[in-house]
Amino acid sequence: MEIEEKILDILYDNFNIYISGQIISKILEISRMSVSNYIKILKNKGYNISSSTNKGYILYQIPTTISKQSINYFLDNKNINMHIYDAIDSTNNKSKEYISDKYIKPSVIIAKKQTDGRGRFGKFFYSPDNTGIYMSIIISPNMYIKNSSYIIMATAIAVCDAIKQISNTYTKIKWINDIFLDEKKIGGILTEAFSNFETGKIEKIIIGIGLNISTKYFPQNIINIATSLNISINKNILIAKIIDNILNILDNFNKKDIIMKYRSLSMILDKQISFILNNKKIYGIAKDITDNGELIVISQNKNIYTLNSGEISIEISKKNYE
Repeated sequence: MEIEEKILDILYDNFNIYISGQIISKILEISRMSVSNYIKILKNKGYNISSSTNKGYILYQIPTTISKQSINYFLDNKNINMHIYDAIDSTNNKSKEYISDKYIKPSVIIAKKQTDGRGRFGKFFYSPDNTGIYMSIIISPNMYIKNSSYIIMATAIAVCDAIKQISNTYTKIKWINDIFLDEKKIGGILTEAFSNFETGKIEKIIIGIGLNISTKYFPQNIINIATSLNISINKNILIAKIIDNILNILDNFNKKDIIMKYRSLSMILDKQISFILNNKKIYGIAKDITDNGELIVISQNKNIYTLNSGEISIEISKKNYE
């Protein structure tokens, strides 16, 4: 661990309490001058550290810049590996470099910017520098492959709940993995599972989460369908809350509870939607979500469709069904 990170760990452990440079120098076995120089570097990076000749150093405010120490400060579950990058292509891609590790505890990969953020079906997820949350969680769930859809639903619930808990902002879920605010998308979830076909269980799963927090400008092709939370929020708090929520839901895995909550957060039930089937666009009403997370759609001709994957669109104006 770098000296900077070790000093930060000490300051966070003594948050809002002065600790002398002499004590820090003894703990880290470096000179007091070195401690002073590292403190200056941390201040220049935006950390709110105050110095006093007689008292030492104090971290008096948790910075909004995403950092491992800040996230850990707000996490209830401290037993997590965490890796933070200024810029990478995709947190899900980077996660695959860690997927073969033998550790049991969850890992989190976070990027302040993604150059090739991905959504479902290979779609690009716009991830500009420092305006969103771009993260992937690697877990080893004791779960059968057939239950993998519950992880997506649990994650969507966890994200919506975290946003509400932190900002009192109410978001909704567009089946199956998009997070919406005021009829526009603010985020999405992309899961990738690695399973053992002999046991029928998931060995590891990567849960990718992208959220627009303060993004103001979007590419032309998504400007009418994407938006941001547009609230002043410490991203470290929201990241920590999302992680805790996901782990809590999965640690207390209950299919019935997940489905009930997922239905209550759905933005599409009883609305007109469309989807593609056999190269044909079908219009219908989203009537229900089954206990397995499938979407039940009824067309005007009373045909019933059960969707377990794919993409749907919400239709604002009335269409001629089928």
